[in-house]
Amino acid sequence: MTEVCKIEIVNTNAIDGNANHTECVQNVCAPKSTTTTAIYKTPQKIYNSVAGFLWDEALGTVPSFMKYFAFHESVVLLCGALFFIHSDSGVVFLSVFPGLSVIAIFIHFLLTSFDRSLLIVKSTFFSLKHRLIAVLIFVVGALSISCIYRANTYLSTLVPTELIPEQANSVELALYHFLQFPYNHSARKLSAADADANRPFNYRVSFVGSIIAPIIEESFKYLLVALTFPLTFIWSFRSQRNKHSTADYSVQSLFVIFIALCGAAGIAIMENLGYLAMCHWETTRTYCLPNKNMDILGAGLARGIFSVPFHCVTACIMADTLCAWLSMHTTHVHTALLKYVSSYPISIALPVFLHSSFNYWMKGIPAMTGICTMVGVAFLLLRISAKY
Repeated sequence: MTEVCKIEIVNTNAIDGNANHTECVQNVCAPKSTTTTAIYKTPQKIYNSVAGFLWDEALGTVPSFMKYFAFHESVVLLCGALFFIHSDSGVVFLSVFPGLSVIAIFIHFLLTSFDRSLLIVKSTFFSLKHRLIAVLIFVVGALSISCIYRANTYLSTLVPTELIPEQANSVELALYHFLQFPYNHSARKLSAADADANRPFNYRVSFVGSIIAPIIEESFKYLLVALTFPLTFIWSFRSQRNKHSTADYSVQSLFVIFIALCGAAGIAIMENLGYLAMCHWETTRTYCLPNKNMDILGAGLARGIFSVPFHCVTACIMADTLCAWLSMHTTHVHTALLKYVSSYPISIALPVFLHSSFNYWMKGIPAMTGICTMVGVAFLLLRISAKY
């Protein structure tokens, strides 16, 4: 006579979250009077170190952004420490490595956060031609710094050093008082303890820094991405004939964002060389950009923590807006042409506003630049998280 067995399965918060489990049992059972009870408990994960706990992506205990932020800050601080040990090497590291750190962080995100078995991921993130384009845009971005500063220099000559109120109209006066606000409310000006507190307000420097320079720099970032327009393998999601899924668009647009980041990092690295390395050696002082008191370490840490990531953030926002705009469907040739023409002002509007705000507050209340940076980073994270 075949024995009939009763299996009681007790589930205590199973790891997969299902309320019921079914288990295959053998036909050979214990006698009728025997009841077998199997209790399943959630396995406890044991970490060998604190670092293992912090870097466990499955937990979400520490957001990935905070880990990347800590890595970048560590790189900048180590470069600053190297400057104390060997100033010649340290100034080069302070100039170059913050930009490379941002690129490395984004590469790590792209290569570790997506399923490599997916065809769209393989053909985009692991494609040699895609990577070569990113390297090329980085090099072109670095070389474009000369054109950027030539444009800034030329346009600055069109702005008067001082604005004469008697000869200015109401709009110019309003702009003058607006640009003067950070200067009048700076800590140095209010305390009058700094020797530079009584230095007169320079209308040209403020106008160029807050209005002209952001427009020029963000426009060049747009041009760097626009160089890739003829490459259909990068912009295939804009084609009307290919109906791509949302997942395909997300992956391809993330790589366009990475291309824009590479171009911005190239610009930021060359800008750092001008503010730091060129001011460090006597033989290169001719090419030194304005650096108050030649404070190499202070300027290097500030630019590595704020300016370099901010350059990359505005470029990423521009590229994300550009991808969203160009992915819109159009039915006529004239509409498509209008879409490309209008993509320039639409994609750089928010980056120019953030960049202008950053430079505007830097002249008098530098703490506000940190807020501008975090606003840009928060917006970019929301957009990337939607794609991811």
